[in-house]
Amino acid sequence: MAGVARIVTHGLIAAIVAVGLGAPSLAAEPPYALDHAGTNTINATFTFTIHSPTTTIEKWLIYVPQAPTLHQQGSVSTSITPAAVSYADLSARHRPLLRAVLPATTSALKHGVKVQVNYRATLYGRELVPRDRHQGYLKPSALSATEREHSLAETPQLDFTSDRFKQWLADNRLQRKSSES
Repeated sequence: MAGVARIVTHGLIAAIVAVGLGAPSLAAEPPYALDHAGTNTINATFTFTIHSPTTTIEKWLIYVPQAPTLHQQGSVSTSITPAAVSYADLSARHRPLLRAVLPATTSALKHGVKVQVNYRATLYGRELVPRDRHQGYLKPSALSATEREHSLAETPQLDFTSDRFKQWLADNRLQRKSSES
């Protein structure tokens, strides 16, 4: 059987979530702040092999996400072997991908492929600390209207209006209080 194989992997995503503690009044500074907590440069290699002895592949299409530049991660690079070109996914966010097109020109490639993805990024640590009024702190940047809409959008995997999710919020006492914004 001849065909085209598609490979999609999950990439490097660094996320830090800070939970506000307490409900400060509008006049007072919040009791906690985000502070620098150092940096760390990481190199990550993800290698995988696909072997398909019963299918004859004509061409391999390999997609991998590029590491994003975020407030908590910079100096990012993503490379892949076999060689690839930049490509944007078809979602509303147009996330950056790398796309490799590899014709199966050898007997080995007609039944398998080996892929190596290299990620490099500098991660910027942050720490939630009690606020010292004599010190300056990181200010969280506001999301654009589009970023906010995409980040809060429901998907088949993230259904915020389902009874199951509402029950989970109630069971864990995570509903927003009237004093919270």
